[in-house]
Amino acid sequence: MTDPQVQVLVSPTYASSPTYGSGASGGHIPRLRIFLVVFAMAAVVGLVYTFVRPAVYRSTATLVIVPPAGGKVAPSPASSNNAAPTPTPPQPGNADANVVVQSQMIGSQSILARLYDRMHKSDPVPKGMPGSLAQLQDMVSVVPVNGASMVELRAEGAPPALLTALVNNWIDVYLDAYAASQAHDSDSAGATLKRQAVTLKQKIEAKRAQLDAFRAQYDIVSIERDENRVLARLKGLNTSLDKANDDRAAAEAQLSSLRQAIAAGQPQVRPQDQRGLDSLEETAVTLRQQISDLQQRFTPQYMALDKNAVAVKKRLAVVETQLKRKRMQSQRAALSDAEQAATSARQVVAKLHKQLNDYKKTASDFSARLAEYQNMRDELTQLESMQRATQDQLVQLQVGRGDLLPAVRVLERASVPGNPIRPYYLRDAGISVGVALALGLIAIWLWEFLTGRARSDEHRAASPMMYTISNPNAALNAGDTAAMLPRGREAVALPQAPARELAPDEVEAMLVAADDDKRALIGTLLSGLTGEEAANLRWSDVELDAGRITVNAARQVPMARLLKTLWSARQEAGVDPGALIWPNERGAPLSVSDLDATVGAVAVYGAVARPSEVDTSALRHTYLAFLARQGLRIADLSQVAGQLSDQERYAYDMLASPGDGLPPKHVNMVYPVLEGILQMP
Repeated sequence: MTDPQVQVLVSPTYASSPTYGSGASGGHIPRLRIFLVVFAMAAVVGLVYTFVRPAVYRSTATLVIVPPAGGKVAPSPASSNNAAPTPTPPQPGNADANVVVQSQMIGSQSILARLYDRMHKSDPVPKGMPGSLAQLQDMVSVVPVNGASMVELRAEGAPPALLTALVNNWIDVYLDAYAASQAHDSDSAGATLKRQAVTLKQKIEAKRAQLDAFRAQYDIVSIERDENRVLARLKGLNTSLDKANDDRAAAEAQLSSLRQAIAAGQPQVRPQDQRGLDSLEETAVTLRQQISDLQQRFTPQYMALDKNAVAVKKRLAVVETQLKRKRMQSQRAALSDAEQAATSARQVVAKLHKQLNDYKKTASDFSARLAEYQNMRDELTQLESMQRATQDQLVQLQVGRGDLLPAVRVLERASVPGNPIRPYYLRDAGISVGVALALGLIAIWLWEFLTGRARSDEHRAASPMMYTISNPNAALNAGDTAAMLPRGREAVALPQAPARELAPDEVEAMLVAADDDKRALIGTLLSGLTGEEAANLRWSDVELDAGRITVNAARQVPMARLLKTLWSARQEAGVDPGALIWPNERGAPLSVSDLDATVGAVAVYGAVARPSEVDTSALRHTYLAFLARQGLRIADLSQVAGQLSDQERYAYDMLASPGDGLPPKHVNMVYPVLEGILQMP
């Protein structure tokens, strides 16, 4: 009796893959139609906006600002009639200041108001003339020319003839106003300068009287410090104190040297005592010579009895006693003189110190008065300088106004512009077409992004994958049938997982991103082979007819249809049975790290999350976890995966259903994604 069979539905996401390379996004609306519609709409809108904008013309004129000889900044012609210009001394950089001031004056509201009235009173009124002063201000501008004493008058808008008339009339209005301002300022400036001259003269006379009274009150002879009695005396005291300090140091050094010599046993004699000591020394020398002559001529016994010899010896003793006493007296006198000199020097220094300290307050007060006197003199000098400058300006004003105010010259009047300055129609049209092209491409991408995934999900839901389990009774006895479904029961977290487990859609994304050679590598690892076993796999180990891969004599694993399809094409092209399937450049097996790098790169191309965790071990673990969750017995799992460690056996056993487990014939031994990914570009 044949065993009954039961078909088990695998999760729809396992069953099929999306259709790749379709000619239309979503299968109905062609890409070209979407692109053309969006491109045409965007291009029409952009081109219409580009070419409906009116052309803007610009008319310009240039004025030259000639700085005044005195460096004065010109007043505004629109200023009040009661205000007079204030003369200023020449200053560096006034040329640029005049340009800035003239620019503000030309563009002032009063000048533009006069221009507006003049243009509206002309007969006829120019075509396109703005209806308000604010609109006129928006059309015109004044731009200083960098590095030159020139300003440029600009008018922008349309029509071109209006712009030329505006700029030329603007120049005439300003020149008339500036000439009137110069004429008005001439009289008021002269009166102001005369008043300033009188005021300065009064201040100078008062300041001189104050200065003379101050000098007489505090006995100030001159601004030079040494010419004043108080400061001269202070300088003399300082000089005397310095000399006294030097004398004291010399006296103390002499006293210290004398004491050190006496302590060392060196006789010290005053200069005035030296002659007497020298006389006694000569007498002693003479007597010693006489005694020496007598000792050579007579015996000691005779000399003791001879009166002359005895008298000479007595006289020598007296002279030596006197010489010793004289030296001691001279030494004591020299020490006393040195002590008195040192004491006297100290007293002089102390006295000068006291005098200097007592006089410092007087000198300090005088220095303050001298500084105050100097400030008063500086103020007087400044007033005199201002008086001279005022007188010079008054003379210049009487001679001619042109030397005090900048001159304005017309370098070039405005002419009718020929070409518009903006907009750039050709450039903007190109930008509009480019933007329309980009929007068309973005529309295609957005359409596929929003509709492609949904239709793919619909296709997957409509095409589930089925596989058959023989002898369902044995399966039921072995455990819950729900355990056979990869997604038919609650997922169990894998304790201490050997590697990362990939989701089916992640595996599918990697297969889509890989070429045929890398797809075969992924399929091999998803068949239970380790990275080292895959690296050493040869064509002789591939049994297409039997549909299996021989790892070794005791271990064979089933071959997915994807691998059969890929390897059949390779073998038909001709391969050496003993050759490696994935050799390196030298024909040797690739290292496991090389295969890990290849798998990681495919994960990156497939946009898999955390691609650094995806390697050969992760793919193998994904396949073994798939088998364990179906309920495959651990012993049979070891037959597929090879030798497992105790930790791995425990981990995969935790994923299995309770019970004795299922044999291989009741378990889908091929990873479902490898069966449903055949239609691939």
